[in-house]
Amino acid sequence: MSNQIPGHSGLKWLLEEGCEFMLSPRNRSASQGLTLIEVLITIMVIGVAFSAIATTMLSYSRGNQQVILKNEVARLTEQYMEKYRQAGSYGTMRTDTVENVTVAGRSITFQTDFCPTDGPTTMACDSASVYIRVTALNGTTVIQKTETFFTAL
Repeated sequence: MSNQIPGHSGLKWLLEEGCEFMLSPRNRSASQGLTLIEVLITIMVIGVAFSAIATTMLSYSRGNQQVILKNEVARLTEQYMEKYRQAGSYGTMRTDTVENVTVAGRSITFQTDFCPTDGPTTMACDSASVYIRVTALNGTTVIQKTETFFTAL
């Protein structure tokens, strides 16, 4: 099978007419517009880019929600500790408590242990001191655990 155009030698046709044909960016007039394939490929590329952007935004949103939750839990834990500090009667604080609070749309359990058995032995509870642990739980997941030792002056 011959690759030549009838009546032209291959090299001569390529040099005279073929180069212009191969080098033109489009082989049609500008008024014809885009082909269906070009439009579909453009839509597909835009869709892939949008999907990647949406996925990134969702992951940042989840991360922000976790930060908001942890900050609010830390603030509430500090409030619990301050409430116990201001009570002053450290020798009588021995009843463990559990309280459920809604934080950032989630149910968080604040568990307060007074003089826990697994606490440090150097900080023993007596009539003038108390070792306190406040644990914030989201279900069974520990979000924050704060411990302190109060003594009366």
